[in-house]
Parts: sequence; C-alpha cells; structure tokens
Amino acid sequence: MRVNVAGAFGAVQAVGGGMVSMGSGVILNVASNSAFNAERSSIPYVSSKAAVVSLTHVLARTLGPVIRVTAVAPGWMDTPWLERYLPPGRRAAVVNDPVGLVDVARVTEAALLLITSDAITGQVLVVDKCELAGGRVPPPGPGPGPSGQVG
Repeated sequence: MRVNVAGAFGAVQAVGGGMVSMGSGVILNVASNSAFNAERSSIPYVSSKAAVVSLTHVLARTLGPVIRVTAVAPGWMDTPWLERYLPPGRRAAVVNDPVGLVDVARVTEAALLLITSDAITGQVLVVDKCELAGGRVPPPGPGPGPSGQVG
C-alpha cells in the first residue's frame, strides 16, 4: 500500500504544484489489470492497484484540464518478479498459458500514447493480451466452477 498508493499520491503532491504553475502537465500512474479482476492474488496488492485506479480518476477530475492524469494497467509481464515471487506452479501456468506474457515494449507503447495524446485524461489503459476479457486459463485451486459455485 505504501509504495502503490502513498507513493503515487506523494509524487503528485511533489510535482502537481509545479505543473499547475507551468499551466500544463501529465501524470501517468501504474495500475494493474488485477485491479479489475480480483484474481486470487495478494489482497494488499490487488486493493492497492484498485486504489491507484480510483486515484487516477479523482486526480483527473480535480487537476484537469490543466493536468492530465492517466494510468496504464499491465497484465502478466516477463520480469524478474515472476521468478522471484510467484510460486513455481503458478509461474509455470502463467508462462505456459496460450495468451502468453505481455511484452514490456507493448506496455511502454501504451504509456507513450497516454502521455502524448492531449485527448486522453482520467482513463486507465489495460494492456494484457485479452487476459481481463477472459482469455487466460484460470489458476489452479478452489474457485468458481462452471455453475459459479466454489468447490
């Protein structure tokens, strides 16, 4: 929570006044598609990324039109985090899923679009190769079955 939410808010507090004085600015937050699908993941992580999404919307309404505020919300990417923190069975399921991992370069392209387009503010761009739309195989373990019941 401290890094994802307080860090994003602290950064805005640090630079927002200067942007207002200059008469323009762009803030790009980093959320996660986990903010939208609440996959069985770390509850603090999912909650903090959902808070970043809300922070993006509130800041866009509060600081706009002088400052544009957007966010990018990537899905699973091939980063050292996968190897370090994801349990081996879950990592194998994510890496071997037919959807595949999001290329960091694609997330960078999305971020550049959000930063450079003066027509976009208050939006969160999900970059996850259709994972949020149901394209990824669900993780193993208890969860809703075809009828929606757990177990």
